[in-house]
Amino acid sequence: MSPDNYSMIYSGTFDRVLDAKKRVTVPACWLQGEEDVFHCVLDPRGEFLNVLPPQEFAKVEQKLIEGGWNPRQRKEFMRRFYGGSHLLKADKQGRLLFPETFCVAANLKDQIILVGTGTQFEVWSPDRWTQFHAKGEEDFRKIADDIGL
Repeated sequence: MSPDNYSMIYSGTFDRVLDAKKRVTVPACWLQGEEDVFHCVLDPRGEFLNVLPPQEFAKVEQKLIEGGWNPRQRKEFMRRFYGGSHLLKADKQGRLLFPETFCVAANLKDQIILVGTGTQFEVWSPDRWTQFHAKGEEDFRKIADDIGL
């Protein structure tokens, strides 16, 4: 599917097992069925992995231009962001292979959690996810009330 007509929404939270080779099975509802390709970047704080489909990955540079940063700042960000990313291709079983260095940095071991965030998804260790999720509960409730959910 081309980036122009892409309409995937990544929603849901899934408990998964990271195998010894650092592979995880992606939920079938998050796959398009042909050649599923993603870009993986480590969260700037090293807490989790961001997994972006190609069209979202391509939007990063445009967001930088629109953000008003000067050319030196944009170049430095692009160097770190693109240089620190990894291309992931789902195998026939719908598994992604994560880089060992990313798994170590994000504390990903046997059990992991995949969290849909709309246009992309995140990969968390259960401990870090539990801590993060608990901290944001009050804000979530307030925003839910504000938007009428």
